Amino acid sequence: AMSAEIASLDRFVVSGDGYVDARLDAGQIIEQSMDATMRVSRPGAMRITNRDAESTKEIYFGEGVLTVYSQTHNFYAQSDLPAGIDAAANFAVNELGIDAPMLDFIFNDVGSHLLEDAQSVTYLGLSRFRDRTYHHIGVRSAETDLQLWIAAEGPPLPGKMSISEKWDGGAPRSVFFFSWDTKPDFGQKS
Repeated sequence: AMSAEIASLDRFVVSGDGYVDARLDAGQIIEQSMDATMRVSRPGAMRITNRDAESTKEIYFGEGVLTVYSQTHNFYAQSDLPAGIDAAANFAVNELGIDAPMLDFIFNDVGSHLLEDAQSVTYLGLSRFRDRTYHHIGVRSAETDLQLWIAAEGPPLPGKMSISEKWDGGAPRSVFFFSWDTKPDFGQKS
């Protein structure tokens, strides 16, 4: 139901806060926080902005051009790609190695994309946070454990996602909380 709901959206904005584990040289695992926003207008435009206290990273795709920007690394690059945000997201992840969990929600078939390497999928029951009830789903693959919390009331959109790297020391984890705007105004021309 989540995959069908996201596929039915011509335009949407997902914003949220994320918490990512990092390992210090001494071995201590700390949590770093960030804000992220993804704007999508299908079939061929997206913009993802990721900000932490010290930097901004952005990915843009429009009119067949993918642009990547990192303030921290003083990096800016562009590449021509076939029109379509699925192709741009695949290129960003597979060719450029960009790690942006919101990219998972761009694909027209989110469910197949998230379950591509799944070894098992488990329904873990209902959970409640931020005044809403969610279906809690666990997805296990060889390299990662993914958890999704999908709204039990209203549109079945994800409210939280957790990714645990199973083979990295200390099993670092990324956790993201999401808010969805399914009717954004991008300033359309008449």
